Amino acid sequence: MNTTSSPLPQRRWPGATRFLIGLAILAVAVVAFLLGFGLARSRHQTGPVSTLSASGESAPTRYACAMMCIPPVEHAGKCPVCGMEMVPVESDAEDRGADPASVRLSPAASELAAVELATVERRPAQIDLRLFGRVALDETRVRTVTAAVSGRPDRIYVAYTGVRVREGDPLIWLYTPELLPLQDELIRAAQDVWESKATGIEAMREPSLQALEVARSRLLAWGLTPEQLVEIEWRRTPSDHITVFAPIEGVVLETYAQEGVHIEMGDRLFMIADLSVVWVEVEAYEADLPWIRYGQEVAFETDALPGEVFKGRIALVDPMVDPKTRTVKVLANVPNEGGRLKPGTFVRGRVRVRAGDNGVVYAPELAGKWICSLHPEIMKAASATCDVCGLALVTTESLGYVTDETASRPPVVIPASAVLLTGKRALVYVATGDATFTPREVELGPRAGDSYIVRSGLKVDERVAARGALRIDSAAQIMSRPSMMQPATASPVEATSPQRRFGSADRELQDKLLTAYFKLEQALAGDQLERARTAAATLRAAAGADSGVAFTRTIDPEWSQIVAWVTTESEAIAKARDIATARRHFEPLSVALIRSVRTFGAPGETALHVYHCPMAFDDRGADWLQDKSGLLNPYFGAEMLTCGVLKETLQPPNSEGRN
Repeated sequence: MNTTSSPLPQRRWPGATRFLIGLAILAVAVVAFLLGFGLARSRHQTGPVSTLSASGESAPTRYACAMMCIPPVEHAGKCPVCGMEMVPVESDAEDRGADPASVRLSPAASELAAVELATVERRPAQIDLRLFGRVALDETRVRTVTAAVSGRPDRIYVAYTGVRVREGDPLIWLYTPELLPLQDELIRAAQDVWESKATGIEAMREPSLQALEVARSRLLAWGLTPEQLVEIEWRRTPSDHITVFAPIEGVVLETYAQEGVHIEMGDRLFMIADLSVVWVEVEAYEADLPWIRYGQEVAFETDALPGEVFKGRIALVDPMVDPKTRTVKVLANVPNEGGRLKPGTFVRGRVRVRAGDNGVVYAPELAGKWICSLHPEIMKAASATCDVCGLALVTTESLGYVTDETASRPPVVIPASAVLLTGKRALVYVATGDATFTPREVELGPRAGDSYIVRSGLKVDERVAARGALRIDSAAQIMSRPSMMQPATASPVEATSPQRRFGSADRELQDKLLTAYFKLEQALAGDQLERARTAAATLRAAAGADSGVAFTRTIDPEWSQIVAWVTTESEAIAKARDIATARRHFEPLSVALIRSVRTFGAPGETALHVYHCPMAFDDRGADWLQDKSGLLNPYFGAEMLTCGVLKETLQPPNSEGRN
């Protein structure tokens, strides 16, 4: 997927991630300024914002840039980076013994944020899955009529497609002298049976009956019907013409024979489809798959028949995901009385699911039922066999249903609006006091309508910010607290700071690291594990040989941390036994080197490009650095070589910014 030719697949998670991150950047600039204005106004009305330390002394007021260029400082003035006026903030949570990550809003800021709280609770989650697709033929109900014997069609009763036929209707009157000897044999065998009955000679009766059965079975094998055999026996005269009949009731989809044109045994004559039951093919997104089960009831509507609702049951969930659309095909068996649903018609489907803990699906209506694993419409109250295929029925519980709600606890749910998603983390703000909030990372389960199922990170009866979480996060960023954009345990790339200057020896080391890194990136993009391991070993040698010296000569501890980070991850790649492991360690390595370029600038005069793959690591997403334009994805290689977007171009600093 290339940014210039192939759009990103339509999927829920990457779109939501990009939207929230873009919204966060915009909200930080606007809301943070307004919050700062509210704090400044409060300060103007009530005096400087200050609190008491543990010793009872007043803590000094601190000032921060609304654009988060620098951490809070103890003097007012303009930001040295962007030039905006610094605003007073409360950053004394640690002095007061509170959680250093917590955010306390002033009355003015609290009123501006308009925060609404929601209680964490356990309850069954109701999910409405919306599916779109079309009506299709049930492939198990399509029959192809073939010629059982060579001959010449002298009359075709069904000469065009779309004709509805009933089982047993004549299709072709076929000239075929090949069956004359077999008909003679049948007539003689039938006469012998009649004579044995007339004479009463029992010794002749049994052999005559056996010969008659053999003659009948031969003609049946050549495509004649039992009724045709009876006609031949009573007529006592063989015929050089036979009639081919429709094997099922349905609609003729294709005709292949022509009058007067010779056909060979096995040639196709007609294709007939039974439309009393049809398939509805719909596409389900990956995020919906945890809630889709074989045998679920699906309701469908179509614009062709407004106001009518058709119901069916899911008969197949495709085991493969379409790599282009990132969806899975789902088939449902739908009764089609009167053939009102036409194949090819577009439909809108809906599946209603009651979700339990750990992704189980409640289905009280299926409690104690037995169902066929091939025909979901066959469902019985006790163990039996399928009326269609004869297979033994299985319990609904074996197909992933929970029919008793007491068998599994309801899930822990929170409003979807309470969650801040960054692509890698899910963050909520927990109310820990009056206008005080603490950020907490949570592990989310699937989305259930307007709620998220929470697997870990929250307790029942805790309260979270259901509205205003983004505004609280903006305040946290102003106060240099852990936030959506900067976790409490940030890796080198996850912190943000302006570019700083460092020595020429450090610049030389950075150049060596980046040179080896780009060779590693190209090897992974080419699916070449040995080349990747060699490049990683070179990178490890450069970082390891110089890291000890770098730690003593540099005055910037962040550069030391980056070099140590590179040393660890490159060593892991050099020892990787498979390319998946190498790619897993390539991400934090990329994180560190991107951070080094953002913080200290890039060596040389060439701009560097930061690319982002939203599908890497199960849609968690990952970045990497390239020294050339033209996207080459190291996380997927040839599988999706051009999948990704250009996230950022890092221009080289001017000569005056270097030592």
